Amino acid sequence: MDKGKLIQKVKELIAAPSCDAELREIAGEWLDNIGNPNEKEKLDALLGNAEACKTGIDGCITFLKSDMGKQIYGDKRDAVLKDAEERKAAGEDTCVCAACQACKEILKLAK
Repeated sequence: MDKGKLIQKVKELIAAPSCDAELREIAGEWLDNIGNPNEKEKLDALLGNAEACKTGIDGCITFLKSDMGKQIYGDKRDAVLKDAEERKAAGEDTCVCAACQACKEILKLAK
């Protein structure tokens, strides 16, 4: 595990506007506990929540097509939807938002 890269991705997750508040808090707790005896416990909590929060590309596309997706993304919705569909066609399996992409990388780095 490259802890430096993991720390950077966790910081990106925290900064992502689409990050769930609970996940943001858990990520911050892990950062605050690096080097402490309960670091592994906090990392395990972070990884479990990152896995639970990470949305698949199909769920992302469905959301973007919904009225709620239109409300949240407004005029940018069509461009984001097109990007998600193109990325799915290229093999992407995870939602294109910054939080989900950070979760995907965090889970890879922590292996």
